[in-house]
Parts: sequence; structure tokens; C-alpha cells
Amino acid sequence: PFARHTLVFSAIDVSADAIAFAFDVVEVIRDRAQADGDVFCTLQPSLRMPGLGDCLAAAAEGPAARSVAVAQAVFGLGMSVLCYVWMGFLTPKILVRRAAYVVGAASASLTDEQISFWRLVILHSLREHFFVNGIRCFDGTAGAGLEDLLLQCEGADERSSQEADVSPLPASWPRHSGHAPKALVPMGA
Repeated sequence: PFARHTLVFSAIDVSADAIAFAFDVVEVIRDRAQADGDVFCTLQPSLRMPGLGDCLAAAAEGPAARSVAVAQAVFGLGMSVLCYVWMGFLTPKILVRRAAYVVGAASASLTDEQISFWRLVILHSLREHFFVNGIRCFDGTAGAGLEDLLLQCEGADERSSQEADVSPLPASWPRHSGHAPKALVPMGA
């Protein structure tokens, strides 16, 4: 039902004891590549983290590399939360706005390899959910498969997982088709 929508990771708000993430589900206007249509809904999950303000203050006073590391860590938390927000909508495109990876004065910009990594995390961390619920494509028919997910980061060069030099799925990994055998192999203890 959300095949014409884009999930937008729009912002991170860091306070003295919490981190809040903002995600918008936006309907894409026909023949437009950008997610600038009507906002269907907004989700704002947050994590309460006592003492976060002290940690951020210490990072700001230290070397610039420390501030960038904190920005990367906060952004990584947001991308982890994004996996579970996306699970509810299964939009064919995820757009990460620049505001989502700027924390304070530090920016946690993504490389092509990191874009591909997060795309794989999103698709493969939810494989059990896809299998149990019989989800094989975005629109519920034989349309675009889940492997067609586009993860795009807003920025000067508009990098995306489909434009990156890094292969979105390694060739040795099995592809799912309508005739693939159904097997779920539990991992772990």
C-alpha cells in the first residue's frame, strides 16, 4: 500500500538526556524523483539516555575527531531505528535528509560503502519478518522486489545505493523469486 511513498529520515534532536528521531512517510508526486509530496504521517521515536548532555559536552570540548565520532554514533542509532520504522511501511525508497546526519557542529556524512552497508542491514535484518508475513515485493503483487530498495542520502552529490560503485547485494547471496523454496534457518543459541 505504500509503493508510491518514500520514508524520509528527516532529523535528529539531541537534548540533555534524550535523542529523538523524526521520520516522515511522504507520498511521491508522479514523475518527480524527490520526496516533496504530501506527508502521510510522521513518527518521532526517542531514546532516553541519562547523562547524554555530559557526554556531548565532553565531546565538544575535545578534538574534532571526537565530535565526528559522536555524530556517527548518534546517526548509527537513528539508522538502526529506521530499520523498524521502515518495516511498517516498506516504501521502495528511503531518503536520509542532511539534517539527520548533522549533530551539533559535526557531520556524519556517508560514503558509498556505508550507504550500501545500511541498505544491506535494512534488508537482511528483516528477512524473518518478510518470510513469516509472505512479503516478497513492495506493492503486494509481482512488482518491484525488495532487493530494489533505494537508499538515498541528501547531499551535494545525491549519492544512493543504486548509484554507488559498491554492489548492493553480493553475487553469492541467493536472490528471492516467486518459486524459491521456503526455508527459515534459525541462527543463534
